[in-house]
Amino acid sequence: MNTSFSRQCYERAVVPLLWGGAHVFALWNSKIRAGLVGREGLLERVAAFRRGIGEKPVLLFHCASAGELEALKPLVPEFNRREVALAVSYFSPSARSALRPNGEFDFADFSPVDSAACVRAYLDALRPAVIAVTKHDVWPNMIWCAAERGIALFMINGNFHSSSLKCRPLVRGFQASVYGEFRRIFTVSEEDAVNARHLVGNRLPVEALGDSRFDRVLQRASRKNPLPDGLETACRGRTVIVAGSTHKEDEELLMPVAARLRTSLPGLLVVCVPHDPSAEAKARVAGFCTRHALSMHDLNDGAVPENAAVLLVNRTGVLADLYRVGHVALVGGGFGKGVHSVLEPMACGLPVICGPNIVVSHEARVASREEIVRTVRGWKEAEAVLGAWLSDDERLRALRSQAQSFVRARGGTAQRLAQHLTEALRG
Repeated sequence: MNTSFSRQCYERAVVPLLWGGAHVFALWNSKIRAGLVGREGLLERVAAFRRGIGEKPVLLFHCASAGELEALKPLVPEFNRREVALAVSYFSPSARSALRPNGEFDFADFSPVDSAACVRAYLDALRPAVIAVTKHDVWPNMIWCAAERGIALFMINGNFHSSSLKCRPLVRGFQASVYGEFRRIFTVSEEDAVNARHLVGNRLPVEALGDSRFDRVLQRASRKNPLPDGLETACRGRTVIVAGSTHKEDEELLMPVAARLRTSLPGLLVVCVPHDPSAEAKARVAGFCTRHALSMHDLNDGAVPENAAVLLVNRTGVLADLYRVGHVALVGGGFGKGVHSVLEPMACGLPVICGPNIVVSHEARVASREEIVRTVRGWKEAEAVLGAWLSDDERLRALRSQAQSFVRARGGTAQRLAQHLTEALRG
């Protein structure tokens, strides 16, 4: 598809639809509303930052939300901060939860509205030398306008799974006009690199360099951050299933399994961390527990009673560390759009069960071939897998060692990515 035609279609039809729709949905969606409010005054903040650093070159990272921002953090120490300023833009307000108060980055704020005028004003104010987009949050006007200015564009941790919409025939031409503007694309695997080459042809180099999320989860696993008060005491001496980032379907699957397994494993404890902590999530989990005669306790309510079968951790920012207390994990999302990250539990030595939708996660697909990750479609399958793991200490030890080795073997991507970006900055 002709790039000029793609740009006109996008600017005149898609952008008004996207941002007009956002203002409508913001009336009852607090997350969308926070994103719109957060972008107010963005240009003034960007301009103030640029004035403060003078002519120092800026490397701008862009990510979608908190998970992708976490994957950028291992790259930060690889740069000489006297020579370059590191900025990060994010689309979702959830990314703010991944930012430290003291700031790993020199500047962190929302990405601009993706209209040509807004993006041009943003780029004129920030004047980045290099832009690195992580994973998949590619906004067409940002890419086109940056390319016009001669800004070096890189995709890092690129994800091009076979069922991705951008690889579909009807939209491939449009996507090629966008992705073709990158200087280089670095994917998480050779499989993703093949799909990326199918999209961009021979316009630019595509290389499977790995995923810096492996470096991040290894950092967090080794750091051993303090756990919430009362958690370690509650888990001591018990067999623990950590159910992380759960949705309704995951909880509906797990609770009858936990009730049945407790007949042979009376010390079994489920630590349940909903994907979207809220009063509604608490009520939902409590309902499933009541249905299956499981005693639930919310960690926010203080000391954990000894008879608790389900411990609810209804808060954000702690899940990656909670996996340290577990023996096995259930990771949510596999009965919906796609499984959430299986890296954190594996880095802590936990084999994983999840729903069948793992196509969006390269590491889940690879780990499933090695049977570190097992997909299940119903509670009977889940009971069989968990029962086999938890009743065989030798097998569980082997799986735990295998899970940790899987993650450790794939570290080092952050250093390789930073080397390429540093070369671009110097060039």
